[in-house]
Amino acid sequence: MKNEFSKEIWDIWPSRFRAQFFNSLGGLKTAGLLSTFNSNGKANSAVISQIIHIGSSPPSWGFLFRPPTKRHQTHKNILRNPYFSFCLATSFISAKDLHQTSANYNENISELDSLNIKWKNHGKYHVPLLLEGDFQLIFKYTKSHIMSNQTVLLEAEIIKVFSSLYPDKDGFIDLTKKTLLSSQGTNAYSKSDKVDKFPYAKP
Repeated sequence: MKNEFSKEIWDIWPSRFRAQFFNSLGGLKTAGLLSTFNSNGKANSAVISQIIHIGSSPPSWGFLFRPPTKRHQTHKNILRNPYFSFCLATSFISAKDLHQTSANYNENISELDSLNIKWKNHGKYHVPLLLEGDFQLIFKYTKSHIMSNQTVLLEAEIIKVFSSLYPDKDGFIDLTKKTLLSSQGTNAYSKSDKVDKFPYAKP
């Protein structure tokens, strides 16, 4: 390999450079908008890509949040109301607008309204639903885990799924049919393409 890096090198890098280096090494990740209501009744929405598929029975995902501070509304909102929505980023939103939701908005300003993203309140669960999203899920928060660097891994169960596509005979949903956006690091975005699909591998 042409380039080699070790602790002696990255320990002297500027903190933002080091963070960008390691964040981008994680490769392309699913990106989408996680939406909640804050205590003022404003729809709060932020891009998130640190997602883990935990299991299918019950259907559960994990979401990784930075260490909680007064700045980060989303985590606080979920602890207040355990239900929230997550909409995969497809052609209804540009990469620029998706990234803009990561800005530190005042809690009296809705990112969705600021970017003219159409939404409605799902009355039963009291979560914002994006009207033009192709793949949207409603979650119920179940538990949190504090990681060694104080980031929070939040577990949540999928309660409802809205999809513009019907699953294939084997249950597979081909998300790439809808121009799915992926993120790399904290500020780079790509369009995902399916290379191929194979049967279950056997020895």
